[in-house]
Amino acid sequence: MKKQIKRLLELTAPELIDAYRAINNRRLFGFKFWRLHRHVKMRLFQNRSIEVLTGPFMGMKY
Repeated sequence: MKKQIKRLLELTAPELIDAYRAINNRRLFGFKFWRLHRHVKMRLFQNRSIEVLTGPFMGMKY
């Protein structure tokens, strides 16, 4: 039954399936890597705000 519903949605509204997958993948990626990102950010920026270092947007908060 679940496969039939999924197949019907893929045929009638593929953009809904794509949106669901995008949201789900973003959530899973964030959950998997948020500790690493926080650790790297703290090591690189020592609790300072992240800013653009060069170019026309130099000094802008990232």
